[in-house]
Amino acid sequence: MVSIDWIFLDLGGVLYRLDYDGVLKRFCRRSGKTASELEEVLHDYELFRCFELGSITPQDFHQRITKRIQCNISFDEFSRIWNSLLVPKKSMFRLAQRLKSRIDLLILSNTNEMNAAVIDPLIRGITDKVVYSHRVGYMKPDPRIYEEALKLSGAVPENTLFIDDRRENIEGARPLGFNTHHFQDKRTLLRTIREYGL
Repeated sequence: MVSIDWIFLDLGGVLYRLDYDGVLKRFCRRSGKTASELEEVLHDYELFRCFELGSITPQDFHQRITKRIQCNISFDEFSRIWNSLLVPKKSMFRLAQRLKSRIDLLILSNTNEMNAAVIDPLIRGITDKVVYSHRVGYMKPDPRIYEEALKLSGAVPENTLFIDDRRENIEGARPLGFNTHHFQDKRTLLRTIREYGL
């Protein structure tokens, strides 16, 4: 049996449910625009990618979005709406708390500075080892973000279990030697954890 010394854990889709519809509805109410009018702006992949890579600041992101949707929303209000995306999965946080007493944990997430400000206080109760894309300038599945996580933790891929809900991120980690689990629900994750003797 492979000996697992570290778990690298994703956030969105694993520890958090991402409420995209709720964010869209809140921006619709605030701006008076329809969902179809806002979707193209809020789902701008290149803009969002720049934000998650740390290439633009939260203030820049706020200004670009509000300008494009033609709505005067303060930075604080915009942040509250944007951060409402993150809905903690309480049962998964409880599982992470249990795991941290048995094994070292590291959070490995594609996320932006605005969301990270909300995430950090909860995550620090689980681990102080955190790799966010906006801080290192790489996003999963770029191999360099996994290498940053290995450097920070001192972990060895062959003794590390990487858990993520996105298949492309799992596929990106495997060539480096990670053990992986494609997260779909807590039940199957628990089965994988038991198989590794954790």
